[in-house]
Amino acid sequence: MKYYQAIMAVVALLAVNGAALAQTTPQRADFKGAVLGMPIEDWRAVNNGHFNLRYSCRNVEDKLKTLGDTNCTLQFSQRETIAGVEAKSASFWWYGDALSSIRIAFDSGQYVAVVDALTERWGKPTAIEDREVVTGAGVRLNNTITRWRIGGDIIEASRYGSSIRESGVRYISEAALSEFERRNGSAAKKGSKDL
Repeated sequence: MKYYQAIMAVVALLAVNGAALAQTTPQRADFKGAVLGMPIEDWRAVNNGHFNLRYSCRNVEDKLKTLGDTNCTLQFSQRETIAGVEAKSASFWWYGDALSSIRIAFDSGQYVAVVDALTERWGKPTAIEDREVVTGAGVRLNNTITRWRIGGDIIEASRYGSSIRESGVRYISEAALSEFERRNGSAAKKGSKDL
């Protein structure tokens, strides 16, 4: 009987330690297994090469280095989806060897469906804000931006992207935001010397 009690005590202790470890391990935002912070070689292997086979990667030219060092974009002949909605475009960006941001664009008529799916996966948004946008024709529209904070990562869904026909979801780490600001500041200083 004492032997059984000792085993049960050890099992209970392991369960408590496992639960505590699970609670202290920070969750990271991911898109189809591509986790922010992962090295590009790990990304290439995700889902049996799901991304590697359908995306074209390149080193980023100097004028775009504020956005990242490496960029992988969906090849023209390939398809990607988010929440069952076909993407118009998708791109992954790395600073050094860490996946820093993901951007997926899709038809703006599907914004609510994508936000609903993100809410189902990540829970209630941490922020929702409305910004007014004005089209080239002078039409004023409400651009809803919905955000989730997952550990040190942010997922942001915007009703309107580069046009009123396009919505977008951006996954970005706080570390990437800091790096962007640092690089953008350096680029501005270089530009001011060319006046």
